[in-house]
This record gives sequence, C-alpha cells and structure tokens, in this order.
Amino acid sequence: MKTKSMKDLLKKRLKKKSFAKAYAETARLVEVGLSIAKLREKAGLTQGQLAKKLGTTQSVVSRIENGNQNVSLALLTKIANVLKCELSIKFKPSSYATV
Repeated sequence: MKTKSMKDLLKKRLKKKSFAKAYAETARLVEVGLSIAKLREKAGLTQGQLAKKLGTTQSVVSRIENGNQNVSLALLTKIANVLKCELSIKFKPSSYATV
C-alpha cells in the first residue's frame, strides 16, 4: 500500500469546496491568533493582563490566540488599541475562494 504525504493529502482534500472553505477559515483564525500572541508578548503582557484590559477572561484570550475563537471586528479593534497597533484588514484573491 502506497502512503501519501500530508502535503499530497491536503492538496487532494482542498479540491473539495467544503473542505477548502473550512480550511481557509481556520487558517485565518490561527494566523490572527498568532499575530495577537506575538504582539501581546512584545508588549510584555500576559494573557490575563490583556484580558483584564479588554474586559474579558484569560480563557477567551487563550482561545483567540490558539485560533479557536471567532473574533468580531469590534474586539479586534479593541485588541489593536490595547496593544497600541493599527488594525489593517484587506481583501485579496485567494486560491481557496469559492463563488
């Protein structure tokens, strides 16, 4: 039996629109979460400290940073303000885009 690499398996599964859409959405959440974690650490804040400044809990911040929490634009704006950075959102063509 021939084994496939993860890259080959992912490539095959991305051909299915429903999988591609879910993958793209999850990837965006993880990317946003990692960016927030890096900025928080650069600011010298713990998750708990950031949570307090945001008026939420440490567990919410943890879920955001791990890509397990859908984040509203309002909360992203609040996070950007607390971390003293500019929030920039842009739209660009994606290989995962579905019409």
